[in-house]
Amino acid sequence: MANMDDSLSYIIGEPLPGPFQSCWEYFENAVSKHPDSLAVVATHQVADLYGMNSQPLDTDAYAKAPYLRWTYHELRTAVDTLVRALSARGVHAGMPIFTFLPNGAEFLSVYWASNALGCTLVPINIRNLANAKEVSHMMKVAFKGCSSESSVVFADGPVTAAKLDNFDVLASALKIVVHESDLKHWTAFGSLMTRSVKGGEHVTQSTSLQDEEKDSVVLFTSGTTNLPKGCHWHHHQLGAFLACREAGGPLFRITNGDVFASLVPNNHAMGCFLTMIALCTGATLLYPGPSFEPMSFLTAARAERCTHTVAVPTMIYALLLAKSAQGIKLEYLNTVLLGGAALTPEILRLCTEELGAKAVENAYGLTEGVICFSGRQTPAALSNGSNIAIGRGVPGSRLKVCAAGSKTPVPRGEVGELHGTSPMVLKSYIGQSSDDFYQEDGLHWMATGDQAVIEKDGRIYVSGRYKEMIIRGGENLSPAAIESCIGQQLPQFRDHQVQVVGAADEIAGEVPVALVARPVDAEAIKQIKDAIVSNMGKMYSLDDVIYIEDLGLKDYPRTMAGKIQKNKLTDLVRQYRERSEATNGYVASQLTEQVTQIWARMVGVNAKDISSTTDLAELGDSITLMRVKDRIYKQTGVNLTVQEILEARTIGKMIGIMQTRAAADVSSDSAQFAAPDHPPTIDEMVYALDDPEIFEASKEVITKALPSGLSWDDVRDVMPAYDFTEVLARNGTLDRWCFKIALLARNSSVKSLRAAVSKTIANNPMQSSFIVWDDDKLGDDLALQFTVDPKPELIDSLVEDRGTLSTIDELKKTALDMCMVQGATYPGPLCRAYLYYVEETQCAGIIYNIHHAVTDATFAQLIFEDLDLALGDTPLKPHVPYKLYCDHFYTLRTSPAARAATMYHVRKLKGLAQHKEHYFPPMDRALQIEDAKPDGYVHTFSADRVHRLCQQHPQIAPSLVIKAATALFLLRVTNHTHAIFSHVESGRDRFPFITNAAAEAMKTPATDVGGQLFQSVLNLVSLSAGETTLSFLTRLQEEQKSQTKYASAPWREIMRGLDADSAALFPIFATDCIFNWLGSNIQGANAYTNMEIVDAPIRRDVTKFVNNASLVRETAGDKIMLHLRGSVWAIEDLRGFAEVIEATTIWLTENLDRPIEEFREGMRKHD
Repeated sequence: MANMDDSLSYIIGEPLPGPFQSCWEYFENAVSKHPDSLAVVATHQVADLYGMNSQPLDTDAYAKAPYLRWTYHELRTAVDTLVRALSARGVHAGMPIFTFLPNGAEFLSVYWASNALGCTLVPINIRNLANAKEVSHMMKVAFKGCSSESSVVFADGPVTAAKLDNFDVLASALKIVVHESDLKHWTAFGSLMTRSVKGGEHVTQSTSLQDEEKDSVVLFTSGTTNLPKGCHWHHHQLGAFLACREAGGPLFRITNGDVFASLVPNNHAMGCFLTMIALCTGATLLYPGPSFEPMSFLTAARAERCTHTVAVPTMIYALLLAKSAQGIKLEYLNTVLLGGAALTPEILRLCTEELGAKAVENAYGLTEGVICFSGRQTPAALSNGSNIAIGRGVPGSRLKVCAAGSKTPVPRGEVGELHGTSPMVLKSYIGQSSDDFYQEDGLHWMATGDQAVIEKDGRIYVSGRYKEMIIRGGENLSPAAIESCIGQQLPQFRDHQVQVVGAADEIAGEVPVALVARPVDAEAIKQIKDAIVSNMGKMYSLDDVIYIEDLGLKDYPRTMAGKIQKNKLTDLVRQYRERSEATNGYVASQLTEQVTQIWARMVGVNAKDISSTTDLAELGDSITLMRVKDRIYKQTGVNLTVQEILEARTIGKMIGIMQTRAAADVSSDSAQFAAPDHPPTIDEMVYALDDPEIFEASKEVITKALPSGLSWDDVRDVMPAYDFTEVLARNGTLDRWCFKIALLARNSSVKSLRAAVSKTIANNPMQSSFIVWDDDKLGDDLALQFTVDPKPELIDSLVEDRGTLSTIDELKKTALDMCMVQGATYPGPLCRAYLYYVEETQCAGIIYNIHHAVTDATFAQLIFEDLDLALGDTPLKPHVPYKLYCDHFYTLRTSPAARAATMYHVRKLKGLAQHKEHYFPPMDRALQIEDAKPDGYVHTFSADRVHRLCQQHPQIAPSLVIKAATALFLLRVTNHTHAIFSHVESGRDRFPFITNAAAEAMKTPATDVGGQLFQSVLNLVSLSAGETTLSFLTRLQEEQKSQTKYASAPWREIMRGLDADSAALFPIFATDCIFNWLGSNIQGANAYTNMEIVDAPIRRDVTKFVNNASLVRETAGDKIMLHLRGSVWAIEDLRGFAEVIEATTIWLTENLDRPIEEFREGMRKHD
């Protein structure tokens, strides 16, 4: 490294003599040297894609779910095949090739085929199609940089292809789609890769290609204009990129034997060019998925021994969140290459100390060119305490720091604007002049717009930004483009002089904030934010809209020429937001309002438009999600994981998770409810308000059911059981559904456990409740649940010491043996607790026996969390009284909302009785109680295929895939037109039958109700003629939304709407064949601090068939778990059923574009 004058901020890099080899030559050399080395791994793509061979990985996980692993020979074969096919269709040098493809084998094949043909590759992110004007502009700009008016376009699937058909600029293009479709004028990618065009000698790059036709790639960068600017990279720049490495330059030192995981989109400079470098050096390129997904990367990185990866800082946060959930150690990770946004010392520390990398590399560069690289360094070597060094100049470069607006270098140590030149710097934008590029001393220079300083040792630090670009999660957002959108879409706000600046954000890096020169109300702010999201996409969502007087301004700060000084606005916004954070002014006191306000602010909508059932997937992308997570933690003290938020799926469920956490500064809405201290009056019994006789009859029936020593004076809450409980209590189903749950109280004696159980029962009065009915006195459709004063003597009668057990296994066996013993029975009390001392662990254990008329799985979780807190001597907070829910349900059971829910089910279930003869399991099938299946049959298989499907089609949830597989299994075994089964809904999204406004005003969370709320929703699933598998899954997902919405429909009202035979069968069909999705869990994880659940068996004669399915998170890879139980089936039957459901799941994931009616034929191939 040399310099003109050590006192000036001017550095000259080592020489880099030309001429340079082309990238194609480097690639050919890598193929020649390493034909059998692994070139590409794509864990989301099938192993035999396009009939190519994959090099197997010697692991059990790969054997069960193989994926694409091509050697350099196979990759070259794919490229040669594609080149021949494109040449045969008239593709020639100078043509632009547009790609709308995710990361995968198709993109790589097109990349190198374009190189061989002398075409210009133009990768565009599929997400950009949300802004048709911008994409049209990009394609027109690309044509200006090419010598041909013809073009080729590749689309990832029929949805993208259909959107691209709307662009006139592609009217005469050769159109190729990856997944087969019925769209006219589109050629299937697979047809280009058939064996008929494979074989022969390797294709060669034409020797007649001009330099500008070699290594030709067009990328786009946002700018101060409102449309992206085209950056045309040629052989000279890209060849220099590779030559720089050979000359000893510090950038991206990767070689054969290394495994490089690309996590960024292929239209990003790092996602495009670093993959090129990997494949030019004989290294292995790893694609852990079509796009960035933390869990997929961690799993793939471990399996494939990833040594290098590239990420923007935002991704690091997501990876660490996922890593903490999975417990994965990335022991082979050598280097994390970072770029796309400003770095901090904390980011570097997280990469090495938390993620496990041995070193980091700062890849400072722009889409316009590369001038310096840090090389592989430790965090300490890169940081000066506050800023991160971007390194020194690369070979062939010159760098200088100049005063703003000047081209003269300032003295060393002074701050100024960074300028650079190198063979890897472009000379201009396509068809557009810019003051950023200039010539000096015969060299082409670029002014970066970044504020920097060159220290005495020659290291360069970027300390700020002169340019106004907003970098959100590594993506450049143009403030001018956002301002232009507002001006075009909302002309009524033009006199507000809207200005957009970037505001710092710990997770996203920067987020856009709009300033207005005139005051605006809440509705106007909503209009502005909505216009941005609907026209530009969620990525551009405004974080805030601020009136400039709130910044202490009467007018915008301006230059002498009248230009608004955005750098000053940025500083004022930073100060304003810091003050707002300190006062926490917008945070509401109630948790529901807090979380709603956080989401509303982060995604740019009005809080009143967010309800408890709002789908989180509709609110924002992964960056928004992480920002929400971070803000929730800071404002509430509740530290949710990303996975918990993803799986919550709705605001209400996410709040439900938060409600069960013990955060010191989170107050529960339920705290306002005081326990009653007297027996209820007629005014407190909602069903008896207009009938004094029913009040007296209730007292008589309840008093008769009370055990000796208790009287009416001991009764506290009386409530009408909601329909599900009432119907199934009467027919005896709930008596068989009792919970028997074995727990260990670590480090606790039997005495201390008894005390904790007593506190828990007192805090959850439904544990000591009763249920009664009397057709003569109360009618044939009313059952009453009631609680009594939790006196110590009552609680003592429910908690029984049962001596000593030797081992944990003995505790489990005792719980299993109890399953066939009634224990807690009608009329009550409906809970018992049996305490043991377990010698093996030298602590107390407990078997909880709770009746299903009292609790569902969610209330059981609340009970056990209370018990865990009580074991730690933490005060317990009361839950929402069950009476409030039951009274609410009874009062509104015939309301318009309830009638709408009822009619949804009645219409769906019309003629239910006609399916009786085809019901599974057969209604006359006898019980089979076997010791071989004391608690059913558990079957697991890899979740990789399900994950890939859901990543490619995020509207489909993993649970839906397994539910669909269960439905198809039932269609197969019955050979009937409809699959008939129920699936379990928690019923806790919100209180039922109320409007959004009422739910907002009520603020009482159904998630914290202290009793059973769950519902069993009956499904009739059939296949539609001509429907593809993907359409079938999408339809079921939409139906699932409706089923969740209408889950609380009163059973009695549904039965009244059906014919007599169907009404009689309804409760049987709803409980004899069940699909129950249990969510996800981390293998081996314990949700409690002072105890753990060791087993939860159920009675062997409970249900004729139930598929309790879940997603199990494991270090070696996620699995789908099927826990099949069936009182009328032998263990071998259940094993066979599980295998068929697994095979059906695989068929679904592999045949998305095929007619769903073909599934039986596909299943036979797996038999």
